[in-house]
Amino acid sequence: MRRDFIFVIIAFLAICIFLVNETTKVTYNLNIVEYIEMSRDYTPKERNVLKKYGTLIYGGNITEPPLGKYYEDTEQYLGLVTDLIYSLAIELGTDIVVRPMVWNEALESLKTGEIDLCDLTPSPNRGIHYIFSDQVYDLNGAILIDSERKDIKGIKDLNGMKVGVQRGDYVIESLTAQGINPDYRYTDNLTNSIELLYNGELDAITGDEPVIKYHLNDARYLNKYIILPEKVYESYVVLGMPKDNHDLLPIVNKAIFRMKKSGILYKIQGKWLGNDSSKSEKRSEKIFSIKFAALLLFFFVIIYFIYAWNRNLKILIDERTSMLKTTTDQLETILDNIKSTI
Repeated sequence: MRRDFIFVIIAFLAICIFLVNETTKVTYNLNIVEYIEMSRDYTPKERNVLKKYGTLIYGGNITEPPLGKYYEDTEQYLGLVTDLIYSLAIELGTDIVVRPMVWNEALESLKTGEIDLCDLTPSPNRGIHYIFSDQVYDLNGAILIDSERKDIKGIKDLNGMKVGVQRGDYVIESLTAQGINPDYRYTDNLTNSIELLYNGELDAITGDEPVIKYHLNDARYLNKYIILPEKVYESYVVLGMPKDNHDLLPIVNKAIFRMKKSGILYKIQGKWLGNDSSKSEKRSEKIFSIKFAALLLFFFVIIYFIYAWNRNLKILIDERTSMLKTTTDQLETILDNIKSTI
């Protein structure tokens, strides 16, 4: 009996650890060991690394809302990226200077180490020059066309078309990987691309979906343009860093994890981009499945314990009954012998 109970308890604990591990994977993309490690405070060694770097420099295109925009009334930049970087600075306990830059210049500055951080979509090609942090927010690529165009219905129709795109944008790499080769017209930002589209110099533009959607609220563009249902890509954004900053990477990842754990990262994305209901539903479904499995396991263990208890109780009663019968038989034999002897 004891052996059975020990086996069940060990199996129960093992399955519980497995379920907790799956939950942390779904929620934080970490196994349970990594989760425990990330939950610890910064070590003295990590704090010394932060002191070595001093003030960090973020460089990127924060002039296009909702990722970033300069507000003359307050004389400051506001947007998803600025909220993200300022929250990261608080979590790291260090200063981060935000430096607005044209996108392709930011990538070059990151490559040479002139800046320490830049938000970008990871890819194998970019991995040659940069190292990547954990995910910080979701991002899709979209295509914008004139609502009267009937010859562009999907990505494949962009072949040979005059397409406006920001220099160094990930959509170029994504379209190339899909075998799509438009006649690119490069601009410094999507605002310039939309102006060219408005003037009839382009057939379409492609870029970050949130930025394109933001521009569609402009009165000039309202109802004049549409976003194609097909996405150029569905990915996520990380913080890219120079290859030499490898000792800083795990510390930044720990800060990102703490921002996820506190919920601030999801609040920032919800504030500026809205929460993707489909992704939230998938995550919720996975977590529900894990909880349901845990509940089933709990009931199974309870039922097994009841069964094992009853089975062992029956065995014990049978043993005692057998012993009692043996004792009775012995007594009868003794009494019979006494009678014979008398």
